[in-house]
Amino acid sequence: MQLNINNFDLLIFDIDGVLVDVRSSYRTAIKQTAEYFLHKEIFHDDIQQLKNESGFNNDWDLTIELLKRKGVHPSRKEVVDQFQHIYWGSNGDGLISTEKWIIDNALLKNLSNNFKLAIFTGRPREEAIFVLRNNTDISYFDPIIVMEDVKNGKPHPEGLNYILKKSSVHPAKAIYFGDTFDDVRSAKCAEITPIGVIPPGGNKQMIPQFISEGAYTVISNINEISNFI
Repeated sequence: MQLNINNFDLLIFDIDGVLVDVRSSYRTAIKQTAEYFLHKEIFHDDIQQLKNESGFNNDWDLTIELLKRKGVHPSRKEVVDQFQHIYWGSNGDGLISTEKWIIDNALLKNLSNNFKLAIFTGRPREEAIFVLRNNTDISYFDPIIVMEDVKNGKPHPEGLNYILKKSSVHPAKAIYFGDTFDDVRSAKCAEITPIGVIPPGGNKQMIPQFISEGAYTVISNINEISNFI
């Protein structure tokens, strides 16, 4: 379905799988943390299957649920500590340092000149600010809503509703770009136009469910926004 984003005032972006390729970071941290407790291999399909379900936007929660379904029940603190040791390391020298920026910064600058831009991510603030500052001009985005800013994570619309209020934008004039079905559900609950983004390593088999969840359209890379201007 063709989209003309010039009809909108506010573009909201998820980070993981949309602005940043996290296959070698978050996804690998989930895998390695689960394997640490299970003492056997976990496959990326197991992770994606949970990602496709509702309520597992937080990767700590996803890892805990993955372990639970395999019959292993470490404490939340044990899982989070191991996960952060792998992902964050010491002062950002863990797997977070392997993340690759996806969106073209010239395109992003152009968008910032014509639209209000915001971030709604399930990342902790430190990790969100780290990746944004290392890759682009963070001032493009206001507000930046992260895990600590909401009581209810996706698919609850709390974060998106806060962005709408702070930006003084009507929901009909906003778009949310997300790579999970919970992103689409969250946007629908906030009455924002959802655009599905196939994450790096994803495939077109995701498109029918994106559409069935209510996505207006689906793109294979965030840089395809340029086709809609």
